[in-house]
Amino acid sequence: MPPSPGSTTEPRTTARALLDAAGRTASLLTAVADPARIAPPTTWTITETAAHIVAELGTHADLAESGRVPQLGEVSAARRGRRANAEQLGAFAERDLATLAAQVVPAAAHAVDVIGSLPAGQLIPSSNALMRTPEQTLALLLGEQLVHGHDIAH
Repeated sequence: MPPSPGSTTEPRTTARALLDAAGRTASLLTAVADPARIAPPTTWTITETAAHIVAELGTHADLAESGRVPQLGEVSAARRGRRANAEQLGAFAERDLATLAAQVVPAAAHAVDVIGSLPAGQLIPSSNALMRTPEQTLALLLGEQLVHGHDIAH
């Protein structure tokens, strides 16, 4: 798959980085001593943060497969993102940290399979209703692993 216009990385590189980061996230989650502790700067517990990480992978894979654009109202992308995160955490019930740790890598692999199979220029809706290419979506999911992995580690 060739890089999309203006791209600096190849989607396979981003996909590999996402899978590697998901493996590190899973390992990190298995080492957490207090899953009820807050993962700053969020207001979420470590368990809720892990649930968000897993749910975000699944949500983006589902959106890529369905093409459905979330209807979150006419507010800013940041507000839509906060609303989408709250709805996602409400709908995603798993809160056992060991189970979530075991789900991270398979969820990332599924997202890579689904999103990586799409044409480079196809636009995919994100959970906050912004449209992104497959490479941008994989990079977004990689960022979720890195940012929230950092939150959990601290």
